[in-house]
Amino acid sequence: MATPTPTIRALIIDGQNNHDWRSTTPVLRDILTRSGGVDVDVLTTPDGQSSDEDWQGFNPDFARYRVVVSNFTDIVKGKAWPPEAIDGLCDYVQAGGGFVAYHAAASAFRGHERFWRLIGVGWRDKAGHGPRFEFPVTMTEPGKSHPITRGLSPLFHHTRDELWHGLTGPGTTEGSGVTLNTLATAHSPITGRDEPVLWTVNDNKSLGRSFVTVLGHDTEALASTGFQTTFLNGCLWAANQL
Repeated sequence: MATPTPTIRALIIDGQNNHDWRSTTPVLRDILTRSGGVDVDVLTTPDGQSSDEDWQGFNPDFARYRVVVSNFTDIVKGKAWPPEAIDGLCDYVQAGGGFVAYHAAASAFRGHERFWRLIGVGWRDKAGHGPRFEFPVTMTEPGKSHPITRGLSPLFHHTRDELWHGLTGPGTTEGSGVTLNTLATAHSPITGRDEPVLWTVNDNKSLGRSFVTVLGHDTEALASTGFQTTFLNGCLWAANQL
């Protein structure tokens, strides 16, 4: 008799975003649970108009989970998590936990350098994107053999989505101890460059795994086979299951 596949526990955190987290979180959850090997909890934070009292006690027990997925950003009139909760996430990954930043989550907590070590680069003052459009996604040489891209062609079509450019952070700062492993890029008609859309982060201070996807503006983009495959594989990889 075959040994049952162990169930991975995952946590998705939402509650604030300049995107429609109420519609995207159920899709993210479904992608993971459909795989049959992932149990998903969802934690919704207080909203951006909340008081400090509303946040009392918000300090998730990240150690209960193999991977934490963020569908949260405080970038537009939002309210960041309490510092102890952000540090708790960073401690969790530093000790070996898995983290996935989905789309706008790569713009959160811009004053918290430890969090930015988790994502490597993200949306800061010089970042931008043009109108949504359909575009091909090209794997880098490291990306072609990475578990996160397993099952996809080295060049795959992606549905209408935002294509970010101008991302910066510790991963572009020499001597920071943080390096990016870019898995896939897409060509920006604005910058004329191949912009990263999927990457993992190597941090010399961390034992855990971090994966970032800046694809997935809305449910239309989440329907893409390329997004669904890399999101599921990215979560499993971050959980040290691939």
